[in-house]
Amino acid sequence: SDVLLKKNTTSCGCKWQENAARNHKILKNKYTMNGVRVDSLTRKTPKNNTTGFKGVSLTVRRGKEKFRAYIEIKGKRMELGLFDNLRDAVKARKEAEEKYHKPYIDAWKEKKFSE
Repeated sequence: SDVLLKKNTTSCGCKWQENAARNHKILKNKYTMNGVRVDSLTRKTPKNNTTGFKGVSLTVRRGKEKFRAYIEIKGKRMELGLFDNLRDAVKARKEAEEKYHKPYIDAWKEKKFSE
């Protein structure tokens, strides 16, 4: 390409791919605990979330609004149930976070501070 020949750039794009792969490996090693990306467990609630709570969505079943609670761990989604009100769905999600996410987060923190 002209860009490479005129020395306006130093790479055809392969360096970007190499850097991305290296950075991915670094992040994976830094934030992974027993096969779980801990940084993904502690992310903020996405902006497009309609309930304002991570792992809780609004759904309509048989013409009635329900709140679905779910949690993901090791790439698998676990349904926690359908609830008539948001408060109960959030409670179920928080309990699941304590059970499924907290052990990984705590182990990661111990590893991080012992290094």
